[in-house]
Amino acid sequence: MKASAVSEDVSGVKAIIVNYLREIGDGGTFKSHDVELELPRWGYLRYKRAHNPGTYSRSFRELREKDVLKYFGIELTEMDSRKEKAWKVRLFT
Repeated sequence: MKASAVSEDVSGVKAIIVNYLREIGDGGTFKSHDVELELPRWGYLRYKRAHNPGTYSRSFRELREKDVLKYFGIELTEMDSRKEKAWKVRLFT
């Protein structure tokens, strides 16, 4: 599946999440506060789509639990953190 095909395969909030993770890039870190603070702001600035943090949180959890991210060339590895959940982003083709 092509990286540019995200908007065709996943719509709305999930597409924004996938594109945000791609922008973080290979080796970047994604933290739980990103879902609550950064994603809503980034989604609005980039796509002019306003969604509340809860919507992003539910959609991110669904993408993770159903292992959908691998279809878009994204792998998340949970990192050890006492303060908050964090994942290392790995991009592959």
